[in-house]
Amino acid sequence: MGNKLLRHIFFIGIGLYLAALLTISLAFRDFALQLKWMLWGIGEVLFFFLLTIVFYRFMPS
Repeated sequence: MGNKLLRHIFFIGIGLYLAALLTISLAFRDFALQLKWMLWGIGEVLFFFLLTIVFYRFMPS
C-alpha cells in the first residue's frame, strides 16, 4: 500500500467515525456521551490512524 492509499483510508476512517458519533448523539440524545469522552474518542481515532501511517513505513517488506 502506498502513502496515498493510507491517507485515503485515514480520511475515510475519521469521517465515518465522526458521522457515526454525530448520528448516534443526535438520534439518542439522552444517551449521548459527554463532551470530554467525545473528544477522547476523536483523539484516539486520530492517533490510531496517524500511527498506522507512521509505522507502516517501518514494516519490513
